[in-house]
Amino acid sequence: MACKRNLSFTTPVSNRALQPAASPLSINDLMKQLISGQNALSRQLEGLMEKQAANTVLLEDAIQRLCALERKFDEQRLQEEQRPWEEPLHKRIKRAHNVGIAEAVRRLHNSENNPHKYDPQTGISLPRNQAVMTYQLEELKTTFADADPECIQACCKTYFETLRRKYNLSQPEKSQLRDAIKTGAKNRQRKRRVSVEIHQLVFKGIVHPKLKILLFSSDNHKRKYF
Repeated sequence: MACKRNLSFTTPVSNRALQPAASPLSINDLMKQLISGQNALSRQLEGLMEKQAANTVLLEDAIQRLCALERKFDEQRLQEEQRPWEEPLHKRIKRAHNVGIAEAVRRLHNSENNPHKYDPQTGISLPRNQAVMTYQLEELKTTFADADPECIQACCKTYFETLRRKYNLSQPEKSQLRDAIKTGAKNRQRKRRVSVEIHQLVFKGIVHPKLKILLFSSDNHKRKYF
């Protein structure tokens, strides 16, 4: 006769049951934590108040500057309203494309006997450069007696602006811009050279005119050279 087996199951003891119960905080420890948290909040509050005070100073400074600009603008507007209308004394000088006068301006300025040299570090409106302009005009009036004085003045101003532009590009911080301008000039020269060669081939009958049109087909108004 088979005997019956009694099966019994035991629940494993969990880790939590093995851990000792956390001891409650004492009043002293609790007070220490509260004081530490209060001190941290106080420091944060002080930092925020300092930032707010600094921002307030900056805001007040900006408001004062805006008020000063507004007062200055009102004063200028009042002066303009009270000033009688007058014909402008100096008309805008137009650019003159006269190769002969432009070459004479360059030679006169760069001659060894010329004591008046343009200072490219400053603008043309300064007294020193205005004296250079006056000297150039007086010297060139005798050579170009039939020319318009405004045309001579325009050529002088154009040359002086060229000197100032060259001086600005010669500065070390403008090296990238200077290289870009040189690269662009080389590309334009190459394109002009290719254009002349293609026109010569078309003129000699070596290249068909339709092929020339294909070579010079435009894409966004830019020529492509193959």
